[in-house]
Amino acid sequence: MRRLAFVVLAVCLASAFAAHAAPAMYVEEPIYDFGETIEGYAAEHTFTIQNVGDEMLEITLVRISCGCTKTQLETKFLQPGESVTLGVSVNTTNFSGYISKSVYLYSNDPKYADSTESRLAPYTLKIAGTVVRAQEYHISTYDLNYDYTVLIDLRDADTYASGHLLGAISVPQEELGAAIEALPLDAWIVLYDQDGSVAPAAAQALDAQGFYTAWYLLGGIDAWYASYGNEFVSPMTVSSEGVSPGAQPCDSEEQCMRVQRFHDNYFMLLIDQRDATAYAASHLLGAINVPSTEIAEWLSPLPRDVYVVIYDQASLASDATVQRNELQRYTNISSLLGGLNEWIREYGDRFVVTAE
Repeated sequence: MRRLAFVVLAVCLASAFAAHAAPAMYVEEPIYDFGETIEGYAAEHTFTIQNVGDEMLEITLVRISCGCTKTQLETKFLQPGESVTLGVSVNTTNFSGYISKSVYLYSNDPKYADSTESRLAPYTLKIAGTVVRAQEYHISTYDLNYDYTVLIDLRDADTYASGHLLGAISVPQEELGAAIEALPLDAWIVLYDQDGSVAPAAAQALDAQGFYTAWYLLGGIDAWYASYGNEFVSPMTVSSEGVSPGAQPCDSEEQCMRVQRFHDNYFMLLIDQRDATAYAASHLLGAINVPSTEIAEWLSPLPRDVYVVIYDQASLASDATVQRNELQRYTNISSLLGGLNEWIREYGDRFVVTAE
């Protein structure tokens, strides 16, 4: 009888232990205070998530409280005793004062729901701190990315060299397919040729590949010359006399863009003021390499309201450049906050050209 009672007790204890076996999520410091940062810089932190339970932990959902927040989780499955890092980045553009952003973790931990409809609160991480307003002459990487337009000249290399729109990159039509593979599908792209005869088909081909914001310049560079002469053209020795392209239709449902629209709303010049060696090693796509001491003279032929973004490696030098007296006549000139370093920290190799 005693032996039977012992067996029954052992079975009950085993059943009780099995009933309580479960995964358990734990983060030693679930709240991170980044202190103080300038508006536009990304506030980053890496949390370490641990499974301190005795069953496999599955993180079924990572939800964020703000579109300004990005997360990166290497794996969602953790065996007992294992841990994983969760990188969190908060873009502070357009924020001011104290901010607090949350990351919600749902899992199969009985304490935290695996459904957003559950009454149980998810495991919550927070990243918080104070954001100080940036200077008026700063532009954040977020805002630059929003305005970024890739201008592509489809003509042959020699014709491009003889005269092209400032900031345009040379990609002959036959090389477009290979070159475009390096661009993100959400990139704003404007194509142009000489007279508008080639670019429409190229824009349609890009659209078929998933580049839904690819446009072409109606009438090509000839239409530009007819409206604006040598403005924004490099070199400026190109003769535009006698250029009078014929009228061309531009249906609102097509991908065409009139030169006036591009000139007034989309033209942005990126100037990389670092030395030629640093520029050759790595620079933003379409950026023009102009030494700091030559920028004022280089800009002098251009309109006072030209949209210009100047950057260096970490923005200290470009901050000083845009504040110089000789550049105060330009009403829309900015220094990229954090420079190329901050761009790469926030966006990686997006729109970055590196030496092969």
